[in-house]
Amino acid sequence: MPATSKSRESSPSPNPFVDFPHPPEPADIRQVLGRSAAAWDALRTHISEHFGQVTENWAIPAKKYGWSLRLQLKKRTILHLGPRSRHFIVAIILGEKAVAALRQSELAPEVIAMVEHATKYTEGRVIRFEIRSKKETEVVEMLAKIKMDN
Repeated sequence: MPATSKSRESSPSPNPFVDFPHPPEPADIRQVLGRSAAAWDALRTHISEHFGQVTENWAIPAKKYGWSLRLQLKKRTILHLGPRSRHFIVAIILGEKAVAALRQSELAPEVIAMVEHATKYTEGRVIRFEIRSKKETEVVEMLAKIKMDN
């Protein structure tokens, strides 16, 4: 399976920027992510090149979660990126139209099953991945395309 999926029941590693007084700087991100920083940068670059006028907004969804980076096209959030020690978490929310399109896609059956079993919320199904390498971003890039096309 391309990336490690995170379920709500698992306890993710803590965000090192929980008590940070301001959004992390690129040097802070590189230091925390280590080798995974290349995947972080590659994913951000891919999303910007593929979707155009993408904005990046640092936010603290809740104090206990620390800083996360939202990649947005206009007002629509494409992905949430949460830095961790030596890796990062990517969260993507898929609405029902995107889930229906996903069922018709050529993504691996394991990915489709993971989305099918994700908890449904008002805004859609939240799927999280632990990313440590560029290779692991490929499934996220495909899901982002399906999301934004639907």
